[in-house]
Amino acid sequence: MRRELEVMASISLQTGRRVNRIECEYSGVAERIESVELRGPAQCFDQAIDFARRGTDPGKLTQQFGLSRAEADLVTRLHGRKKIA
Repeated sequence: MRRELEVMASISLQTGRRVNRIECEYSGVAERIESVELRGPAQCFDQAIDFARRGTDPGKLTQQFGLSRAEADLVTRLHGRKKIA
């Protein structure tokens, strides 16, 4: 009986560690989903494209329209002003 309790305690400890690891890995998901839901449909992308065409940098697109950094970088690369060397 004691051995079984030790095994169960070990399993419980391992499970707790897994749950903690998963919580850490996915802690930002709820915030990201909320951000996507708040920004609305494609309208924010249309506005971000307009701003990128006027020279707005990706950081400001992220702040103003709730885009992820990758989304803002992509909008800027596709629609932003071309840099002259």
